Amino acid sequence: MEDEGGRPELRIFVIGAVRILGPDGEDLTPRGRKARALLAILALTPTRRRSRAALQDKLWSDRGPDQGAASLRQTLTEIRRAFGDHCRDCLVTDLRGIGLAPERVTVDIETTDLCELARAVEPPRLLDDIDIPDEEFEDWLRQQRTAFEQRLISLRPTAIDRKSELELALAFPARPPNAAGRPWLRVLAPLIVNTEGGLLFSRLVADRIAQGLVDQWAIDVRDDRQDLQGIQLRVEATSIGRDIVVNVGLRSADDTTQLWSGSTTIPLGYSFVSEAPPLQALINQTIVIAGSYLSRLGPSSDASRAFVMAFDATQRMFNIDLDNVNRADVLLRNAYELDSKAVYLAWRAYDRIFYVGEHIHTDRRLVVDEAKELARRALEADPHNATVLALTSYVYSFILHEFELAHELATASIACNPAHSLGHAFLGRAKAYLGDYDGGYRESLRSLELSGQGPYRFMLHALSGSAALLSGRFEEAARASEMACALAPTYRHSRRTLIPLYLKLGRREQARNAFEQLRRLEPTFSLDALRETSYPSAGIRASGLLSFRDRDL
Repeated sequence: MEDEGGRPELRIFVIGAVRILGPDGEDLTPRGRKARALLAILALTPTRRRSRAALQDKLWSDRGPDQGAASLRQTLTEIRRAFGDHCRDCLVTDLRGIGLAPERVTVDIETTDLCELARAVEPPRLLDDIDIPDEEFEDWLRQQRTAFEQRLISLRPTAIDRKSELELALAFPARPPNAAGRPWLRVLAPLIVNTEGGLLFSRLVADRIAQGLVDQWAIDVRDDRQDLQGIQLRVEATSIGRDIVVNVGLRSADDTTQLWSGSTTIPLGYSFVSEAPPLQALINQTIVIAGSYLSRLGPSSDASRAFVMAFDATQRMFNIDLDNVNRADVLLRNAYELDSKAVYLAWRAYDRIFYVGEHIHTDRRLVVDEAKELARRALEADPHNATVLALTSYVYSFILHEFELAHELATASIACNPAHSLGHAFLGRAKAYLGDYDGGYRESLRSLELSGQGPYRFMLHALSGSAALLSGRFEEAARASEMACALAPTYRHSRRTLIPLYLKLGRREQARNAFEQLRRLEPTFSLDALRETSYPSAGIRASGLLSFRDRDL
């Protein structure tokens, strides 16, 4: 086989026994176990390249540097001899490292239909014929095999998957799209008005709450009560001395029951009363609680069914595990088919961050492409929706690494809704990755100050921890990451961050405990993995905390 330039191509097989085939199918597999192991390490590294020190650590960790370097040179000579004159230059070596020429080499794990293997009664094992008695290599091999097995398991169709799809179809049978009948909010006039300014302020707060519900959940705002598929909102603002007391109440559609109420006090001396953090936090808390009440009313039309699906999806996706992330995407897709609101597309795009951030083994390229397309469609459909702007900002930042665009989108989100906690959180991330570490940290704290008790609060603590890490505030980063872990025990990102953080702060025992907890969630994890560019650890790499290895635990 030859590439377009007429140069021979080397084919490396790592599924099952290790084999190396030349352009005409000739067997070029080295006989030595360590030669085959070295080629397997390079083939399974996304960049196809490792430093000499890293290879010596994996294959000759029990030898001194000089002896390990000499053994490495001998193994490279063996590989070149096996490759012969035509394929010798497929192995690229220099003083900095050793690699395989990417344009000259293919690896079967990237070209094989793994879905077919996943359906096999007894799937093949990765690197089946390699056994190197070196502790570091054995750890690496175990991680690679586990990851491959998990990947096959994730591709295997199960009775549970088919049952879930059937249950969803029965619970929400497809109907033609119909925008009528969305859940609604009715804004009631305040009962107590002691000043004209108080009336205006009450209306301003009510409008902020209503707009938040429209942006986040695609509900309708009405002046009447045509059915029972809604709730009513009343905001009272009263001046008492040098303070303004704001009370928010939610009532049932038939006005017979008060569902919830909350209040806050704001000093009149605050420069912009409407921007006071306690008031914005109350607004966000009301949006969360109103959405929860609306979701319990049950579907009465296609549009209300879509809302119930979308609300359920957002609760599920923040449970993080693969089944819930997959289920959330199905729910959001069906919600959009029933009621084509842009925010459902934005939530679907956001749902994909969990595949990437939690290092769930799937087709990463497909996930990235889907996230980009969904974000593009959401922005085209509703470019002035604060929630759409915030969610797509994080997609462009976290998945696509387009930080300037992410900054622009998050800024626009806050311009539409200054109280949008996700907008501030994602603006903080964009700022930090553009080099404004202190600005990013301040925005992350602002997001926590504004947020209610939504299902994503642990994510805000995690983002605060990342911003603190990048700004060199290691103690603050540890506290924020600990809070994220407390709120979401299965969230891997914060546990990954805590391990090198604890080592940096001299808390070795805590680092070891965090490592053991993470290995139960992610058996293939290692501190060495954090150095790989394909691993979701950009913030940790940028913070300079990757001088630690597993042996430091």
